Amino acid sequence: MRSDPNFIVSAAPNTPILIGGVLEIIVALAGIGTAVALYPVVKIQNEGVALDLVGSRILEAATIVAGVVSLLSIVSLRQAGVGANGLVTSQALVGHNTTGRSTSDRASFRP
Repeated sequence: MRSDPNFIVSAAPNTPILIGGVLEIIVALAGIGTAVALYPVVKIQNEGVALDLVGSRILEAATIVAGVVSLLSIVSLRQAGVGANGLVTSQALVGHNTTGRSTSDRASFRP
């Protein structure tokens, strides 16, 4: 996926990406859950370290969620018309018809 320059305009299924996103959200929540579960144990030794553990896990979860959001934005781009048929549509929006000639000389353009 990362090495394919035509990924957004391809017509591949989105299901693996959506499943991966859901699993990553579960990983983020599990990371926070383990920190909260370990808080009382670590608090006995040092309360500051226990709070640091919870805070770092929350930051880790936020980073994971940011990655999931970026993947889902690519999925929404593919579904919103940037996909295989969206190339012609995007060319029409910038002033080109399907033959590739400019339509800027027309008074009004209707896609």
